[in-house]
Amino acid sequence: MLLGDVERHACPLIRQQCGVLKCTVHALGGVWDHVHLVVSMPRTICISEFTEAAKGSSSRPLSEAALERGEGFRWQRDHGVLTVSPSDLRRVARYAERQKEHHREGTLWVASERVWEEDAV
Repeated sequence: MLLGDVERHACPLIRQQCGVLKCTVHALGGVWDHVHLVVSMPRTICISEFTEAAKGSSSRPLSEAALERGEGFRWQRDHGVLTVSPSDLRRVARYAERQKEHHREGTLWVASERVWEEDAV
């Protein structure tokens, strides 16, 4: 769960790894159970490698922060990916940055959200 110290550490860690991978972060926002990340990636890295690196580089520090609070943390195995046209990039980035507001107000873009359940097929 992305709460408290875990949430405060998650975004900087993900941004740092994006820099290492030469990816441009346009937006990063999340709620307690997921993160939306809008990036431009070089053609030399595949999406699964990017996702593994972004999650992997942050897993240990986030797990330790959660443990200090007496909680556990782990990233979901799955991830979702949408491509965005240059003309829609700004609008999509604003949506990602305002995740908490969208979830609170029920103004979600259904195509960009998915309930990840353990038994989902």
